[in-house]
Amino acid sequence: MADFIATINLHNASEEDYRLLRAALHKEEFKEAPSRSARPATGEYSRSGNINIQQVIQSVLKATRITGKDYSFTVINRKNRKH
Repeated sequence: MADFIATINLHNASEEDYRLLRAALHKEEFKEAPSRSARPATGEYSRSGNINIQQVIQSVLKATRITGKDYSFTVINRKNRKH
């Protein structure tokens, strides 16, 4: 099973924009991860399953585009996760 973390930054976004993003990501099977970022304008989300990084990136793009905001994001594969 693969385990991914997506860090998403919506540019010039309000709290409502992030609520919209969270709802869209939830539909894409992401869970909100505890943020390690000191910047409140960044969200971290996790997704696990029988998926590959291309599928995760497509899900992130689909969810962020719903907000209508400019955005940036990173996706990492947590390969060394201990259970």
